[in-house]
Amino acid sequence: TEGHGTFECDMVLVTLPLGVLKARVVEFEPALPSWKVRAIDKLGFGLLNKVVLAFETNFWGPAVQDAIDKVVEKAGQRASEDGQDAAPAMAAARAGAAANIGCAPAFE
Repeated sequence: TEGHGTFECDMVLVTLPLGVLKARVVEFEPALPSWKVRAIDKLGFGLLNKVVLAFETNFWGPAVQDAIDKVVEKAGQRASEDGQDAAPAMAAARAGAAANIGCAPAFE
């Protein structure tokens, strides 16, 4: 490390921001395997906008709710932290260039 010398060990768990790994500013010895470098190069990050709308009643019906519940269950999430049913809700996300649509000019 800069100004702090070298750290040596048999094993290490490194948690660095993806941008730091992509910039290759940390040197690993031995070098990371090529499959890990390729995985780092393929990972992306950027702007993500999420919107959750909560409603007093479920007006979209049981078929749509069943589909939403299956997605939530697959993701390993629960309706609420205390196990009680949460208010009916719908969620949406926009990522990448689509997330910039409608943003203030400073974010474009």
